[in-house]
Amino acid sequence: MTTGTRVGSLARVVADLRARLSVGTAALLITALAACRDVVSQGEARMFRAVNGLPDALLVPAWAVMQLGSLGAVPAAPARRGWQTTVSWRASAVPHIRSV
Repeated sequence: MTTGTRVGSLARVVADLRARLSVGTAALLITALAACRDVVSQGEARMFRAVNGLPDALLVPAWAVMQLGSLGAVPAAPARRGWQTTVSWRASAVPHIRSV
């Protein structure tokens, strides 16, 4: 049963903070290098024009779908991390209002 060993080793790699940090740093650097280019590919320009050409009436439905996606994370978080973490996440998401 070598598959159990592979899954276990993959789970250990994913759980390892250094591995996640390394992968995240590499992804950030690669995307930063791609963003530093002065050239926009034709495919990227076509996609930009296609999305920007959508009717303005789609803004509200798209915004609603995005909000529902973030709300779905709230009930899932207690199952994963505990309710205290969920409360702290939601509290940190509320913008801080300063009096002028």
